[in-house]
Amino acid sequence: MRAVDIIAAKRDGTELASEDIEALIEQFVDGTVTDYQMSAFAMAVLLNGMSSIETAALTRGMLYGSVRLQFDAHGPVIDKHSTGGVGDKVSLVLAPLLASAGAAVPMISGRGLGLTGGTLDKLESITGFNASLSVEQMHNCIASCGCFISGATPNIAPADHQLYLLRDATATVPSVPLITASILSKKLVEGLDHLVLDVKCGTGAHCKTLSEARLLAQSLVDTAAELGLPCNAVISNMDHPLGTTIGNSLEVLEAIDVLKGNTSCNVRELVLQLAQSVNEAIQFTTTSFPQLLDEGRALDCFEKLVKQQDGVLEDIQVAEATTIHATTSGYVSGIDANQIASVIPAIGGARATAEDKIDHQVGIRLLANVGDSVENGQPIARLHIHEADEASVKLINMVRTAFTIEPSPLDQQPPLVFETVRPT
Repeated sequence: MRAVDIIAAKRDGTELASEDIEALIEQFVDGTVTDYQMSAFAMAVLLNGMSSIETAALTRGMLYGSVRLQFDAHGPVIDKHSTGGVGDKVSLVLAPLLASAGAAVPMISGRGLGLTGGTLDKLESITGFNASLSVEQMHNCIASCGCFISGATPNIAPADHQLYLLRDATATVPSVPLITASILSKKLVEGLDHLVLDVKCGTGAHCKTLSEARLLAQSLVDTAAELGLPCNAVISNMDHPLGTTIGNSLEVLEAIDVLKGNTSCNVRELVLQLAQSVNEAIQFTTTSFPQLLDEGRALDCFEKLVKQQDGVLEDIQVAEATTIHATTSGYVSGIDANQIASVIPAIGGARATAEDKIDHQVGIRLLANVGDSVENGQPIARLHIHEADEASVKLINMVRTAFTIEPSPLDQQPPLVFETVRPT
């Protein structure tokens, strides 16, 4: 079929043949199919969806022109992907934790576009950190410390890079089949034995409701299974920020704190649940994951990762802080993740376009969390900015009003993880 016929068929709700979908993607990468044609196709997919067979074909097609990574690993090859959330620094802890347990962890990550920084933005707050490894450097990192965290090279799933730019410009990012193909195409090139997914759900996530999160999670794990990649997904709560920091440098410092054995924040809990879900699926180790954190073995692995990728951990800078106080007494019943996150671009900590520069040193530190009791006038957060001025007064108020403080304590803490999703 011609490209225009494929577009018209999907526009009209017709299920496409796998070979037609794969051919369309191949021609897009080769330049035969134009950007405007592929944009029209993406909109047709958004409006009419795709069957599981179509989604698998789209994902398989996205591998066209991509290198395939093969690691000489003594243990299982494992990766994790998150759909993104506020304060989500899980990858910074989970990758070295799994590597310290004997896994090889080739983690291809991305930069943020929107309210907060991505994993690579966080790591680039470390002076000198190289987040753009060549394929050869990726192999060297696996050999030396068991893991790496890097952006994709131009020849890793090139169709995804080209298509994502179009999706971002044409309001087609939310499509479940397109999200599924985008995520999995970058993971299928890694030669994985298992993939674990952290699908965020709540006000600070792409999926606002549990039903939306289940739909995406099921699409991801079923498509992965169809293409031979063992995979499970954890649906975690993003109604409130994860951990106590939002902002690139601050989140790296919090991740290091968790790697040092700090048990006081929910980042550790989520990391351990994800690690355990991997172990239940493939049973690759009898090692105690909490012990690897408490004994500093995961931290050692992280320090080796940073050094191998040219980073200097001793030079992480954070902007000066302005303290924000509660205006009433009571119990914190909620912290609006989306409202908190919306402050970050306003202070320069996130980008609106791929070309924007970001300030790694700014961010927010939470001094009170959901369930805590607070007194009127008590510090509840710090806004890290370089200069406090009249414009920052509005931002300070946004942070303060993101906290909901009630007279009575919560009956129970909101769950950190809602459920685990496996292939049907």
